[in-house]
Amino acid sequence: MFEDVTGWRIDEVVQKVRGEPQTFVTLEIIPADAEDNSVRKIIEIEREIVELEERAAKSKIYSLNKNGSEYKIGIIDLPSFYLDFEAWQARDPNYKSSSKDVKNILDEFKKQSVDAVLVDLRNNSGGALTEANKLTGLFTSAGATLQIKESNGNIIPWGDARVRQAWSKPMAVLVNRYSASASEIFAGAIQDYQRGLVIGQRTFGKGTVQRLDNLSEGQLKITESKFYRVSGDSTQSRGIDPDIVLPSTWDIETVGESSLPTHLPWDKIKPTRYRTFTEDSIAIEKTIVAFEERLFTDPNLIYLKDVRSRYDQNKNKMELSLNIEERRSEQDERKQWLLEVENKRRSSLGMEIFKDYESMNEFNDNFDPEDIDTIRDYSLLQGIEIIGDYIDSESNFLSWRNT
Repeated sequence: MFEDVTGWRIDEVVQKVRGEPQTFVTLEIIPADAEDNSVRKIIEIEREIVELEERAAKSKIYSLNKNGSEYKIGIIDLPSFYLDFEAWQARDPNYKSSSKDVKNILDEFKKQSVDAVLVDLRNNSGGALTEANKLTGLFTSAGATLQIKESNGNIIPWGDARVRQAWSKPMAVLVNRYSASASEIFAGAIQDYQRGLVIGQRTFGKGTVQRLDNLSEGQLKITESKFYRVSGDSTQSRGIDPDIVLPSTWDIETVGESSLPTHLPWDKIKPTRYRTFTEDSIAIEKTIVAFEERLFTDPNLIYLKDVRSRYDQNKNKMELSLNIEERRSEQDERKQWLLEVENKRRSSLGMEIFKDYESMNEFNDNFDPEDIDTIRDYSLLQGIEIIGDYIDSESNFLSWRNT
């Protein structure tokens, strides 16, 4: 018997999957390209010890041409805000953490004369709060990152007074519905400080802190505090609204904190003192206009909208045939549609089209899932285009002003 985890945060699903090494767990999954939830696959995975290195930050430099100018865009893929607590508590100077790894990546980007950085927090469900503080400081310098409201009503500003800004050039953050908790703290701080653009879909909306109390039979989960941005806005329920919204291939409102029947509502407190960067409003306006034009001309964006249109047509389907031949016919039609919409995209880009569905699948299977995919990841490509538009339009250097 399987437990339905639809809409859960990734870290909650991981807790269910974890177990002793060399034991097995059976999962029933819905393939990424499935049109409806009736398409299932059962897989068995052997549990092993996951090294922190396997979930560490990765980087890649992407060369982008804008209006005849060449720009280097540094991509940082951060799957979680990780910290080796045991090594840190033991005062091991070589302890592993996301902020240390990202700092090293930024130092390398500077050596390579990278023009702008895109931090990819998609599917990052959070992690260590201290790491969210330090990582924010790498882009904004020392100062408050968030506010925490305790159960007694006390409000405490949180930040890192010792961190130094490691990156002063333009940057942006890429998020999606599964960006939660510490990811929302980081993205919200970058937005509030006007340090960079937030791109993607509205985030999960996890703005509370829980603790588990052991009972004689089971455990009791108690919500004991809430997160607030330096601007005073809660991240609870509403999450972070991007500055530029990318098309989603599915209805994000079906998951997230706001989709839960007993979620705590959004609220607001007074802002804390913080200093923002001066935005280049002209560059931002030009960037938004360029993106809105691409929505109707860019083959990758058109592909995403086509997939979403197909999803919307099928999501309210109330009948499902039990006739095996009809089901096979539906699957064949779905494969043909996927082939046609992909070939339409490739043809518009001047790329060679696939002769059949099998050759398309074989092409997709040849990609390393651990690599940063700057070929098939259309949302990532748009993030690169957007930060490229910004630096191509930028007319002023960033400077501080008090708020």
